[in-house]
Amino acid sequence: MIDNIFAPNLYLEITNKCNMNCEYCYIKDKGEEAEPVSLGDIIDAIDSVNPGNVIFTGGEPMLYPDLIEKPIEYYEFMKKKYWKTCLMTNLNYELDDRKKNILLKMDCIQNTFRPWLMSSENYKKNIKFCLDSGLNLVFTITLDKKMLDIEPEELKEYLDIATL
Repeated sequence: MIDNIFAPNLYLEITNKCNMNCEYCYIKDKGEEAEPVSLGDIIDAIDSVNPGNVIFTGGEPMLYPDLIEKPIEYYEFMKKKYWKTCLMTNLNYELDDRKKNILLKMDCIQNTFRPWLMSSENYKKNIKFCLDSGLNLVFTITLDKKMLDIEPEELKEYLDIATL
């Protein structure tokens, strides 16, 4: 265990597996899919780093909901959850009750906004769920070639549609 580390943000890369293949993403260049981290590794990391914020990321972390849900439940049960949570997710998956409950436990949901996903019913439903639930949904925009080809006014229209 490493003592005396100050790190306000702890990024937990749950997996490098993803349900999408975004051109800009560095994950696709990592080679073979790695095994997801273990629950014990997550708890050890949190205990070692003592973060102010825990950011669940991947690939797509919601492919392994246990690895998000279980550490939060563990720390809530132990009355030791002293950090804020953020989930970096593409929101393009079937949102069952379990995944809804995980989203509801997050202090922040971060989504890299991709306009062409507006044709996905799952994506639209999941954004609507986040907004209707009052979750802190933060859109980030990664400017790659495909995004730069979209006119700013058109991009604004897509964002307006996403947040209706």
